[in-house]
Amino acid sequence: MKNFYRLALLAMFAALFNFATAQTRDYIPMINENAQWLETYYHTPNPYGYNQAAKLFFDGDTSINSIQYVKIFKGFVDVFCQTTFVSGPDYAGALREDNAGQKVWIVEPGEIQESLYFDFTFEVGDTIPEDSHFIDEYFSPVVVYEIDTLTGIDGINRRQWTFQFEEFTYGSRMIEGIGNINGLLTSYFLQFEYFENLYCFSIDTSLIYSFSGPNSCTLLSDTCVTVGIDEPDFHEIKNQFLSVYPIPAKNFICLQFTNGIPEGETILHILDFTGKVVYSTMIQENQSPAETINVNTWQAGIYIAIIRDNGLIKGKCKFVIQQ
Repeated sequence: MKNFYRLALLAMFAALFNFATAQTRDYIPMINENAQWLETYYHTPNPYGYNQAAKLFFDGDTSINSIQYVKIFKGFVDVFCQTTFVSGPDYAGALREDNAGQKVWIVEPGEIQESLYFDFTFEVGDTIPEDSHFIDEYFSPVVVYEIDTLTGIDGINRRQWTFQFEEFTYGSRMIEGIGNINGLLTSYFLQFEYFENLYCFSIDTSLIYSFSGPNSCTLLSDTCVTVGIDEPDFHEIKNQFLSVYPIPAKNFICLQFTNGIPEGETILHILDFTGKVVYSTMIQENQSPAETINVNTWQAGIYIAIIRDNGLIKGKCKFVIQQ
């Protein structure tokens, strides 16, 4: 009997130790004034896997119900030149953080009451409160399915939470110090015809997380030269096989296949600045090395032409239409 009580006492002390350790482990805050999120959004078929992109960042403080918050701003960027905003940035909400309690709260635009953004002390099996920011009315209840560790590009280990709704576990993940990989302000589970994605996350221009690769925060569709990012493969492919004139165009454009038409199944896509495909055609090996397209009914703006051979991008070029 003494051994039983001794073992029970040891188990109790071990549980208390583990609880205390969990409560005092180093916590990586989410709110950093130099943090920036780049997100992509998909809603119609597109060669890049997204139609729009946006940057989110903190800028300034605000007081709501006498409580201090940090303001979030969101601006949509040109998918062909992500340094250029095409809409916004606009106010997107406000966050506050309890570092000791490892909790973050959010107030949405037009609201004065806060809701839980995330509780970073959630354990496996915990149910996310239904009044939390990320709970979608179509996906509830949501349960913490797994907690593991992600090593960021900066070498720092961050806890990450995976969620389950019924039999589905392919929804979002919440990463400590970064947020939801579906997007900073996006729900846990998205509708099947619409997808959002955290493309990359950085602090002070230092890359922390990247969906597209360990050294890149450049959109695949970006044809601008981005200072400080070395992507030789992207720029080598940029004008290979394809050029366009006149620039700016008004009534027509002529796409010239400068190195001849690639062998195999070749497809030409043209996208507008939102990433929507506005023109698509198959290119035959024996046809003329130039394609003339009537654009006099197209809206003024920036467009990008892409040529694919057997699914691989062989060339890109950007052009402008003025009406």
